[in-house]
Amino acid sequence: MNTPSWEAGGCIRAKDDDGRISYSVVDEYDTEFTVTPEHSENPLTLAKLVCLIDGGGGGGSLGICYTVMNYNCGEHTIERLDYLKHFTRVDSTFYPQLSLHYESVTQRWYRTERMRLMRRA
Repeated sequence: MNTPSWEAGGCIRAKDDDGRISYSVVDEYDTEFTVTPEHSENPLTLAKLVCLIDGGGGGGSLGICYTVMNYNCGEHTIERLDYLKHFTRVDSTFYPQLSLHYESVTQRWYRTERMRLMRRA
């Protein structure tokens, strides 16, 4: 099954569970993620998949959490912001619009942070 994944080594897994689909999120750090919904009778719609991704980060969307985390752990400069703008990529062959959605989310975050940095300068 094609699963959405992000560059930091994470993915959403869907598996058959006695006629229902069970979902889990895994990453390279063995992080515990809360997944809602945990099960469904049918594949998730794009909107429900986005909700699963956005709710799984415990305070921020998994779609950009690694980008934001890496930015917050380092020097806040426009150069670093430009470097990290493409740090996280979310894509799926089953949900082709997913990458467009998270590119838009990342662009909004990037523009907000860039304007904040430029006001400081």
